[in-house]
Amino acid sequence: KIKTDIHDNASGWNTAIAAARGELVCFLIDYCWVYPDWLRDHWEFYHRNPGWSMSGYFDRYQYPPMEEPPIENLFSMFEEWFTDEYAQKYFAANEPLYCERKGGAGIMQHDGKIEMPGEKIYLVNDSIPMKVLRKLNGLDELLNGTYGIIDVDVGIRANLAGHRFCLNPQSVIARFGMPGEKPIPGAKKKRTGTPEDAYRFVQDRAERIRRGEEPVAVPKNFGAFE
Repeated sequence: KIKTDIHDNASGWNTAIAAARGELVCFLIDYCWVYPDWLRDHWEFYHRNPGWSMSGYFDRYQYPPMEEPPIENLFSMFEEWFTDEYAQKYFAANEPLYCERKGGAGIMQHDGKIEMPGEKIYLVNDSIPMKVLRKLNGLDELLNGTYGIIDVDVGIRANLAGHRFCLNPQSVIARFGMPGEKPIPGAKKKRTGTPEDAYRFVQDRAERIRRGEEPVAVPKNFGAFE
């Protein structure tokens, strides 16, 4: 486990990315459960499909998940009590409220694959090759504290670097519900004031990258590697 300042979401991801030594980076959050072959499926897809990595569904469950949670305020896939047997019993008894990325979530057909455009990735249940993350200099810490934009930004820049995300309907992670879906109080907003401001910023930057006026890598000192 790597402990980081929870207010700085991109910095937290970058700390982990910089510490990783593998060829493929798979993203998760500690209140999500994955099926036993989840990592293997990402790895095998990546090797079968050069230039692509996998993006999966993200199921959300009602909260609180249990009347007496074993850990106060947090359910973690990394705790010893959270076994596959326990998870299977829990999820068998609870129906998901909805499954994110269903319907017209920006998916398109590409060479027989179901492509998830970069704007629609969530990082959670996505994988990105380390060589692509190095091209991008990781996530943009200028966007710290801006809810829901950091993954959009890294997905767009990964697409601009020639990478693609394939939506795999069989790759489903299950998220334990947490009370509230709001930006973390006290989060440091270094670049933009609202999610709308941030979205305009990443869209404008994408246009500059397409015109060759700016690299796909985030500025020095604001990424994972430099």
